[in-house]
Amino acid sequence: MKNIAFLLVVLSCFLFSSCEKLDFDKKNKSDWEFACTVGTCPACTDTSFEHPDLADPNLTIYTLEPLVYDESCECIVSGFVKYVSKSEGTVALVTYGDGTCDRYGVKTLCVNGKCEGPLVTTCQFEMACGDEEG
Repeated sequence: MKNIAFLLVVLSCFLFSSCEKLDFDKKNKSDWEFACTVGTCPACTDTSFEHPDLADPNLTIYTLEPLVYDESCECIVSGFVKYVSKSEGTVALVTYGDGTCDRYGVKTLCVNGKCEGPLVTTCQFEMACGDEEG
C-alpha cells in the first residue's frame, strides 16, 4: 500500500510540473499576455525563431494558428507558432501579425519554460519577405 501511495505522489508531481512547463493549457494566441505589439515592442537583437522552416531541428514546433502567406507582399502576414525544447519547455512564442503586409512579427523569448513575467523578452522583428526593395 505504501508503494502505491508513493507511486501516485511521484506521478502526480511529474504530471503537474510537465504540464506547467509546456503550457499545454494555452493553445490560442488569446490565451497569452504579450508585453507589447508591433509598433510598441523594441527591435529584436537576434534572428532566432523568426521562421519555422529555419528552426533548430531539435525543437518541436507547434503551429497554434496557421501561417498565412500573402502573395501581394510575398510575406507571412498572420499566424502563431510555439517552439518547444524537450529539456527547457517552451523557448519561444512568435506571432506573425494581424493580416496586414507590414513585414513585422513579434516574438517572446521564454525563460525556463515560462513565457510570461518579468524575465522574458518580447521584441519585434522584420521578416525577410520577397519584395525587400519595397
